[in-house]
Amino acid sequence: MLSSVLAHVDAVAVWRRRILSAVAWSYLGLGGLAAVIGISVAIAHDIWSVVVFDTIALLVGAGLALCPERFYRFKSISLIVLTYTIGGYFSYHFGPFAAGPLWLFAGPMLSGALFGWRAALGSIGFLVIVLVAIGALLARGSLNWPGEFGVGSWFVISGSLVALSGLLSVSIGVLLEGVARANREREDAIEARELLEQQLRHSQKMEAVGRLAGGIAHDFNNLLVAISGFTEFAMDTLEDDSSAVSDLSEVMDTVTRAKGLTEQLLTFSRKNALDPKRIDINDSIRDASRLLDQLSREDIRLHMKLCTEPCSTKIDPDSLIQILVNAATNAADAMPEGGEITIETSRVQVDGSSSSVDGLKMEPGEYVVVSVTDTGSGIAEDTLERIFEPFFTTKKTGEGTGLGLSTSWAVVNQVGGYINMTSELGRGSTLECFFHFTPWVAPKIDQARGLSLSGGNERILVVEDDEQVRRMLIRSLRAKGYEVLHASQAEDALVLAQQPQIDLLVTDVIMPGQNGRELAAKVAELHPKIAVLYVSGYSDDVLTQQGILDDGLKLLKKPFQLDALAMLVRELLDARG
Repeated sequence: MLSSVLAHVDAVAVWRRRILSAVAWSYLGLGGLAAVIGISVAIAHDIWSVVVFDTIALLVGAGLALCPERFYRFKSISLIVLTYTIGGYFSYHFGPFAAGPLWLFAGPMLSGALFGWRAALGSIGFLVIVLVAIGALLARGSLNWPGEFGVGSWFVISGSLVALSGLLSVSIGVLLEGVARANREREDAIEARELLEQQLRHSQKMEAVGRLAGGIAHDFNNLLVAISGFTEFAMDTLEDDSSAVSDLSEVMDTVTRAKGLTEQLLTFSRKNALDPKRIDINDSIRDASRLLDQLSREDIRLHMKLCTEPCSTKIDPDSLIQILVNAATNAADAMPEGGEITIETSRVQVDGSSSSVDGLKMEPGEYVVVSVTDTGSGIAEDTLERIFEPFFTTKKTGEGTGLGLSTSWAVVNQVGGYINMTSELGRGSTLECFFHFTPWVAPKIDQARGLSLSGGNERILVVEDDEQVRRMLIRSLRAKGYEVLHASQAEDALVLAQQPQIDLLVTDVIMPGQNGRELAAKVAELHPKIAVLYVSGYSDDVLTQQGILDDGLKLLKKPFQLDALAMLVRELLDARG
């Protein structure tokens, strides 16, 4: 904003410099012509004082015309003083019978053009003093003008001179300042439009990459389901002390880590359902302090500066921890030789008039601010501009995914907050997250319910377009004793649904042709008491937004373990009564 104001000031100054240059050279050209004529007449009448004065005025005018533009103020004031000097000299010696009043008339107009209407008013005041002083000298008989001219006539001319000069000079000053104001408004509008276009381009890019990330995560989840499911099958056939069990356990651990990566992708793409709860951020940070300490090296000191006021907000607790872990990890990486990480919380009130974060105007209200500051090397400006872009990282290949801060950005945006990164090379960086403050309400504690891993003999219809996932589901359910019918698409499933007594439908949500919700509705017409379990690599958040899922319906997120599948299947079947 400061640079914008300076740009406005420079634009106005450029025009005034142009006016000054034009007036100065006009003085030298046209004024020089008038001076030559005046000198010739003065020599003819032996008025040598005029010859000397005109010569000096001409030389001063030439000096001002040649004076560099960087001396704008000196040059402008000198030109105005020269104008009044010429006007005062000729008015004093010749009254209205020479060009003196015209030179006096020009003084306020120059002031208005070069310094604005306020300077014009001051110049008019000076003009009044000069005219009154000449009138007083005329009344005392101290002036020896070439012709007869009364005091009354002089003041009549002076009044008209002041009125016309004031009108024109103030008008010029107001006009120039109006043009400057219009120019400022135009540049502000252009700047605002460019900012909006930049935000739109950024939003469109993030949305496009988000769709790509969400699609990749969905397909990747299908692969993870198959890997984890068949790995569990293999582990069930082995003895506990088998070396292969240990190897397969490593596979399951890898699947778990891969699941975390897909969750980050889905969170960034806004396709991962957050579970926002009203929590006190200070309590969450205290609970996570041991984890954050473990992430820090021995040469890094972790400080907590938590606000003494309640800092409650509505956010998914796990996502908040993820933001803190990402920030602390990045801070530690920025301090290879050690340093300090400070996690601080505060509450701020935003009135909405001028507060903004990363170019976005903040909504009025009270916010809880969580900041993570390090004493590391800082971030270069060109890197800082891309810091929240997905897959952007300054780390070496294999050391970072580039999803940490972009995921934090997505989480904060999903809860209606704001996120900003500031940095100074050699001084460190600060990540700030602004969350809406919400008064604390004690959470209700639900009693845990035991879920059975036992099977049954009910008939289950499985519909899944991914062949590996479908085979894994069939094998797992049949291992529990269930009778399983299966299809790869909704049309084939509807044919199978003609069979009697189908107890449970296990279906993917997004499939070619009809989606899972549409299929469930048609199957329910044939089997009104059927239970439905949706299985998807997406989450209930995006699916509910699309009208595919309603609250209360069961969704099993991919990737899942076989125990989770068994528990949900048994729960749904038992709930049918």
